[in-house]
This record gives sequence, C-alpha cells and structure tokens, in this order.
Amino acid sequence: MLFYGTTLTRYHELLLSWYHKYGRKELFWRNLPRDGSESYKIYISEVMLQQTQLTRVLDFFYFPFLKQFPNLESLAKSSQESILKMWQGLGYYSRARNLQQSAMICLEKYHASLPSKPELLRELPGIGNYTAGAISCFGFGQNVAFYDSNIKRVFCRLFSLATSRDSLLQEIADRILCFERSFDYNQALLDLGALVCKPKPLCLQDYTLCPLYSLCEGRERAMEFPQSRKKDYQNLDLCFMICTYYKENTMYIAFTKSKEKLYYGLYNLPQFLCQECDIQEKEKYRYLGEIQHSYTKYRIHAKIWLHVCNDKEECQDFFHSLGENNLSCSALMQNGDIVFFPNNEMNNLPMSTLTQKALAVFAAEYSHSASN
Repeated sequence: MLFYGTTLTRYHELLLSWYHKYGRKELFWRNLPRDGSESYKIYISEVMLQQTQLTRVLDFFYFPFLKQFPNLESLAKSSQESILKMWQGLGYYSRARNLQQSAMICLEKYHASLPSKPELLRELPGIGNYTAGAISCFGFGQNVAFYDSNIKRVFCRLFSLATSRDSLLQEIADRILCFERSFDYNQALLDLGALVCKPKPLCLQDYTLCPLYSLCEGRERAMEFPQSRKKDYQNLDLCFMICTYYKENTMYIAFTKSKEKLYYGLYNLPQFLCQECDIQEKEKYRYLGEIQHSYTKYRIHAKIWLHVCNDKEECQDFFHSLGENNLSCSALMQNGDIVFFPNNEMNNLPMSTLTQKALAVFAAEYSHSASN
C-alpha cells in the first residue's frame, strides 16, 4: 500500500532526517553544482558505480579518469585504446565504449554537453532509466524519480513486494518522490539501501538502525523481499598459450586484439576452450601454472603454457598449426589477429583482468628463472 497524506509526509521526514545524520554527504559528486555545469562528472561516477564498489571507484579509477578525460570533448576525441586502458580493472568494458560513443553524440548534437532531460539521456548508448534519472536529478537539479537495485530492495520491503515489475517500481518511485528535496531524497534512498537495507538488512539485529522500520510492511520477513534467484555459474576450462621470441635482446609476446563483444578492443593472450587443456607433445611447452577467475556467468579455471620460439615467423607458424595438431581444443576464444609487443610495452596495453592474471603468473616465473 503506497503512502499518502500525513503518512507520506512522515516517510519523507524520517528518511531525510536519517540522511542528514548518516548519509554519505561527503562524496565528491554529491557536492557539485546542480546547474548542469558538472553533469559530466556525475555521469562518469554513475557509470563507474554500475558494476563496481564505491571504494574501488574512489580509490583507483574516478579521479585518474577525470584527469585524463576531463570533459565530453576530450573523451570523444581520444582513442578507444586509451580509454580502455584507463578503464582497465573496472571490467564490463562495454561501459567505457558506450561512454565514448555517447560523448561523440553529445559533441555533435548538444555542443559537447549532456542533455538535461531523462528521455534524451536515455537515447545515449549505455544509459538506462536509472542512470538517466540520476544524471538529471544530481547533475541538473531536476525532480526525477528512479530506482536501482538498492532502492528496489527498499521499496520491495517497504511495501512487501516479493516480485515486482519495472513499471510498478517506477510508479512507486514517481508517486512517493519528495519534490521539495528531490536531490537529498534520492541520495537518501540510495544510502539506505546500501548501508542499512542490505541483502541481509541491519534491522534483523537492531530495528532502530532503520528509520523506516515503523512504516515497513515487510519488516517481520525482510529476507523474503525481494525474492531473488541464486546466480548459476558455468564452469569453463581454458588454456592460455604464451608465445615469445627474442629480437635484439628484447622479449616479444603474442597477443590477440579481441573482436568479440565482451572484450572488444582489448589485448588478450591467445585463449582456447579445451577439454581439460590436453596438451600433446608436452616436451615442446612449459607449464607455468593455473589461475581462477569469475566473470558474468562463468567460473574459469585456466592453465598457462609457455612456448618459446626463435623468431616472429616461427610464432606465427606455431599459431597457424596450433589448432590442428598441438591442442585438443574446440575453439579459439578470442577472435582476433595475432600481434606482437615487446615486454616493456605491455603496461601500455588495455587488457582484461583474466589476461593480467595469466601474465602475472608468467612474470613471476620469468623473474624466478632470471634470478637463478
């Protein structure tokens, strides 16, 4: 049952009073002008926070990214490779590619500025209902209602919704929005969901920690709202083949530049889907170790092998014949051309976290061998 009249007023008062005492008002992007002049910084924060924890965004990514790309124009005119490199470690690289595409559109249509209306923001690549509403409210000071996973959890418990349609959640958000203080109100909902109304809510230990406990229809059965399905992961066995050669005392390593959607534009070590990574003629290769990694719906177990060649041509021939004789693999994971980079230039390449993990194993073994 939605709030009306004095109950709605009470709801706003309780939430805003809690935010005044406990909200994360010190966050950089919450202290920017709301006249549109700093909407780009809001935009970057919202996109980074979509799939990444706040502390990681603040500690490692947000400010370096703004320094490198301080506005939409610089983002639009930069190389995709440089953007992916700055995004390295955040994952979900389509976010970075969408940022640049949106910047290009804004440069052409909106004089290198973001539009203020949610419906226009939603036309930009990678911007959905939540991000459009957040930019409009936090960057332009507009009275816009929206929800993310945190706010959804608050609403589902507040109104005892086991499951909910997007249209219903948006209707709830619209009808109980605090128009007089929409900025603080929306920030308060985000913080309440992140800090108190967590997947395992703090009210289970101490109900006084939740400012809305007295109004919450689901307070006695909080863990039932919303009902969520456990994420199922698929196991995936991979082989990495690190292929090297030396030229003028410099080591060169083979990479592929991915053309697949997930890793598009990133450099990766050649990866293969293998049946238990069955290596034939094992004396030709050196086994370096194994790594574990999870992303999207996969739990990855990867074995890492090293093959040292005499020159570039031998490396190329090796990869040409690899699928025919040397690996009982079903498919080459990364659909891209083989390219070679000197060891001292690898830090300049945008890479997936999975490739970075594999290279770390190689680097540790390489350093150990060099010391001996």
